[in-house]
Amino acid sequence: MTKEYDHSGKPTADVILLERHLPDNRRVIRLEAGLYSQLAERVERSILEEHLPLYVGAVGLVYPAGRTVETAEGVSIIVTQLVPVSTPVMQQFMDLAARFERYDRRSHLWLPVKPPRDIADLILARRGFWPFSEVHGVIAAPTIGADGNIVLVDGIDAKSKLLLAGIPTIEMAELPSRDDAVVALEVLEGLLVEYQFSDEPSRSVALSMLITPLVRALVPLAPLHCVSAPVAGSGKSYLSSLASGIATGRYCPVIPPASKEEEFEKRLIGAMLAGSPIVSFDNVNGVLDNSTLCQALEQRIIEVRPLGSSKLVTVEHRTTWLANGNNIQIAQDLTRRSIMCRLDRNEERPELHEYQERPFEQVIRSRPKFIAAALTIVRAYIVAGRPQKLAPLASYEQWSDNVRSALVWLGCTDPCETMLAVRAGDSRLQQLGTLFAAWASSLGLGLEHPAKVVVGTAQNLKTGSGGPHGEPASEPDPQLWDAIYECCGARSIIEAKALGNFLKNVVDRVVIIEREDGTSLRVKMVKSDDMRHDNVARWTLKAV
Repeated sequence: MTKEYDHSGKPTADVILLERHLPDNRRVIRLEAGLYSQLAERVERSILEEHLPLYVGAVGLVYPAGRTVETAEGVSIIVTQLVPVSTPVMQQFMDLAARFERYDRRSHLWLPVKPPRDIADLILARRGFWPFSEVHGVIAAPTIGADGNIVLVDGIDAKSKLLLAGIPTIEMAELPSRDDAVVALEVLEGLLVEYQFSDEPSRSVALSMLITPLVRALVPLAPLHCVSAPVAGSGKSYLSSLASGIATGRYCPVIPPASKEEEFEKRLIGAMLAGSPIVSFDNVNGVLDNSTLCQALEQRIIEVRPLGSSKLVTVEHRTTWLANGNNIQIAQDLTRRSIMCRLDRNEERPELHEYQERPFEQVIRSRPKFIAAALTIVRAYIVAGRPQKLAPLASYEQWSDNVRSALVWLGCTDPCETMLAVRAGDSRLQQLGTLFAAWASSLGLGLEHPAKVVVGTAQNLKTGSGGPHGEPASEPDPQLWDAIYECCGARSIIEAKALGNFLKNVVDRVVIIEREDGTSLRVKMVKSDDMRHDNVARWTLKAV
């Protein structure tokens, strides 16, 4: 562009955005008032042209912050996470992309200046105008894309929006056969030879843990992989770290239990916003039940409130969630989103067991081999045309079609068989079944009762002062009272309002109850449509 000046020596607007290459190949952007938005657009184009790692994340513009970590095994790896871009960091990106100049009236020269803060702030605020690629997470290993092909190059995967960063070089067949997959399965099973699983479905869950984090570009949603054992020291966390070691080259990052649900959710949301590829809820001793976790497991896109913010942000993540604990219990809606691996060494102190093969060290020292093995299993199944594909699992069809079915194709037991055990271990479902069974025994089926009458009947049965219809009770029968108290009682009393609120939350819920004659019955709680003259809700238990 030709330089032109007006009578005062000031350059005309035609040369404000003059571009030329410096020895370091940076563009030159000349600053002039009146070109506010144009300057922001020009800076953004310069960042794109320089291929700088700036992306659109859930909280705004983010960049991958990586650091080199040397493991205890003496292997150096790059740990990467997504970090929000602040104004100073935005100025740094601007400085890397271009050289900024402002006209000096005294010398009549364009002099270098630091990147302007106001333009940096404008770029950060231009949500909806950004030309940068979206990013939904970070993966530190080759993966399989949505088209079923292997992705081997660092950068953004266009379909999944996963950022591949610091991935190792692997060797595997482009079109692996079933025989290749059988050999690959043996490689992964070699990591598990010293584990004692309660059953074969548990072994399949463990194998799925090793494979699933590597194929999240293909599998947008995956169930919660849980590991349970009767006592501490059984290798639950170690198994999680095997999965993380293959996927990331390091021990599995964990979210410790939190006494308050809000604190638990803050940690969970933080992991999603950072783009963590794999996270474990570690040592959850008791019941695991969280609505935000349910959403993260089942919905591709959720809205969350980051820590310290009053605004909701939209997150589409690809984190693989794990959980472990001593006799961990999965409750309510989380049961159908979870598969369970049960470990049991049948020892009083399993923590004294020394792993002779040292599988985690094997993974770290020969990580490309195990990555290739995991990807070969899924890739071979895709190349074969997905034979013997299992019936889809609701919400997790891609995982079922590509990981679950591939394992069964190779002779493994279906990992989803463990879902029955997960459901049976739901203490809250057990409470509900106990309530319905006691209700059916004491109040019968099909009869409508206000919550106040039910509570009164339960009290009478407990004390032996009367039967369900006011007749004298020969013997106390506290089962109904105990069942109601377990569900909604407090301070040794049951309030009718508390029972009514509880029943509202379980209305139309179908439960199978076992009868004394050995048969089972499907029942559900129904709220009557007839409010009658007293305007009091009535409840009835019906067979279905």
